[in-house]
Amino acid sequence: MIGARELLFTLFVFLSFSLGRTDNEQKGDDTGIHVITLIDEENESKDLDNYLLHSVCRLNYQNVKVLRKWCSSGSCEDDLPRLQALLSDLPPNDWAVVVNPGNEFVYLMASPELATEKLLESGRSFIVAAQPKKVEDPERDGKNREEDGAENTEKGNSKENDDEDENKIKLEDVVTESAGGEEDPLMKVLRGGTILGRVDAVRRALEAKRIPEGSLVDTSAQLVLFGNRLMGSFGVEVPINTRFIPEVGGDDEATSPFVIYSLEDKLDFYNIIQFGGPGPEYCPFTKEQPLPQKEEKPRILVSLDISGNWVPFLEEILQGLQKQNYPKDRMDVWVHAKSGVQEKEVQQFVENGGGYSSISINTEESVDMSSLRLKCVELSCDYLMVMESNVLLDNSETIPTLIASNRPVVAPFITEMKSKQAKSNMVYSYEGDSQWDELISKRTVKGTFQVAKVRNIVMYRRDAVDRVQEGGKVKHYINNELSKVGYLLDFRGYKEGKLHPDLWGMRHNKFIWIRRYIHPDVLQVIKKEKKPETVGPYLYYLPFFTERYCREMIEEMEHHGKWFDKEVDDREEAAHHYSSRNINFEEIGYADDYHIVLNSVHKELLSALYGNFKGVAEASLIFVLKYASAAKYGTFKYHLDGATYTLNIALNNGFTGGGIQYKLGNRYFGEEVEIAVPHNRTGWAVIQPDRPLHSHKGVALESGTRYAMINIIDTNDEFSKGGPKWVV
Repeated sequence: MIGARELLFTLFVFLSFSLGRTDNEQKGDDTGIHVITLIDEENESKDLDNYLLHSVCRLNYQNVKVLRKWCSSGSCEDDLPRLQALLSDLPPNDWAVVVNPGNEFVYLMASPELATEKLLESGRSFIVAAQPKKVEDPERDGKNREEDGAENTEKGNSKENDDEDENKIKLEDVVTESAGGEEDPLMKVLRGGTILGRVDAVRRALEAKRIPEGSLVDTSAQLVLFGNRLMGSFGVEVPINTRFIPEVGGDDEATSPFVIYSLEDKLDFYNIIQFGGPGPEYCPFTKEQPLPQKEEKPRILVSLDISGNWVPFLEEILQGLQKQNYPKDRMDVWVHAKSGVQEKEVQQFVENGGGYSSISINTEESVDMSSLRLKCVELSCDYLMVMESNVLLDNSETIPTLIASNRPVVAPFITEMKSKQAKSNMVYSYEGDSQWDELISKRTVKGTFQVAKVRNIVMYRRDAVDRVQEGGKVKHYINNELSKVGYLLDFRGYKEGKLHPDLWGMRHNKFIWIRRYIHPDVLQVIKKEKKPETVGPYLYYLPFFTERYCREMIEEMEHHGKWFDKEVDDREEAAHHYSSRNINFEEIGYADDYHIVLNSVHKELLSALYGNFKGVAEASLIFVLKYASAAKYGTFKYHLDGATYTLNIALNNGFTGGGIQYKLGNRYFGEEVEIAVPHNRTGWAVIQPDRPLHSHKGVALESGTRYAMINIIDTNDEFSKGGPKWVV
């Protein structure tokens, strides 16, 4: 009984397998797959390697043949013996993919393993797809779309009952649209199209010069997708997987196309191929031609244009260039500046530029690609990197990464500092939005991608420099492998006539402003990674501004020079009428900009110190005090500032005398005590609640000049709701 069951089961499996396959089909577990590309005289000159052959080798197809000068005599029949001879040398049960790209961009989308699986699942030994009809006007009106949709729906409903007839109709339509005339359908496919099939089935079809009966004519994107024939959407999944979702009938399942013909969206297809298989080192057909190998690193000419009226944070821009991890003796720097503008920063860069092959400053002539090319020739450069004045590099590996990508024109992916709607230095496509915009910008996929245009910072290979100068077209690429490459700075916020315009840059270049001017310890206190000094109950002493901020603020106030100097402050905007020598922020046009600091760094600091209190800040008064004489303005009496909180910030040291003294004592603090704070550490602040009595004790200095910034701040809430109970 057991033997009989086994025999019946074996027969059942054999019959099932036999019925499920077509002529000449065998198991195919160990079958190979061969790609044969037919190239005629017209597409001989095309950049074919970047498309069809690129996809073939990136997907690791091992057996690839190219038949050139196909149909050179005008009749493809004359070239059939060459194709037949090639097929006769291949195992008959292997699969052959014969592709004639014609004038279209053609890509293989399936790996050899997936392709074999899909071909086996098709149940056919011969699959044919003609080249798509070229659409003159791709934008069709709504009426035509509706008519096409109705027609396709009707065809879809009858598909199950009339599959073979539909194939014949589709074949006739496709062939007519592809080439026209009375030529045999198979020959028309060989002029532009794809044949997928068993080697033996393809060979016998060529001998008969006709498409075999029962063949699959693929016009529904089951295996081959026509880029301009079927309406629908093309989707990309990560890890990279492509799907075509036909619109026909509305409910068709997504398919994974094997071969794609496209008249449009070339960038999307190219970038998909980039992630479809091994890297360029595995692509003998498509590997970028490297520059002649030299013992030393390629020589780079860096052109930096800062010839505008003012460049924000120029010092950091120049430092970003200096810290590149590339041999400086292989770099030449050409800076284009405006005479009399930011000469200090430029001169400092030149003085610190030891090791560069050369540094030259151009303040006389305008620069274009022609002059850059001449300079490149003069210096025998291998690469030319052109930087605009808004590019701040923050990653030392930027230049090495761009050179390693070995593309004719390439740029690092870089954006503005904004977190929302930030502009980048690439134009992905002139034809509209693409899903690749988001994939690249969010670094969901990483690598070097082809785009429509790169700007702001561009690396040209020497051969590309020559082509661009001659008016030729060169492909552009973007590289997003590096994180935190840098930023595109915003030129807005510049204040005419200021000694240090970058002080006004918080609103538009917040990240780099904070890095330059806010003491890093404040950020650690905000993150609760570090504790401030406690000088009394609820009173804290901590570094707030960098010494650079303090120095520039003093210089800016002295540059303004209009110090209020009276025994009694009688100005309307004064919150407290006491004797002092000071300048309010309103007077130098800085109050609005400083409010950004109040409602960002100040606000987060309060939250960290005082029980998550966060109130929107409004300045009662912000000013800089100057104590420069022992004869003027004696010690202030104890007083209350009358605001929600006050920050007293020391802007310098190097003086003797001066400081702040607090008197604390009531039912909250217990016995009355006096606490003295020297307040002579540059950039350090005493932050206090609104009620402790304090005095600027010792303002009559023994020696030197003391500067201090006073922030008297109101909020839209009371500290008592979220923090400590202040003295009343």
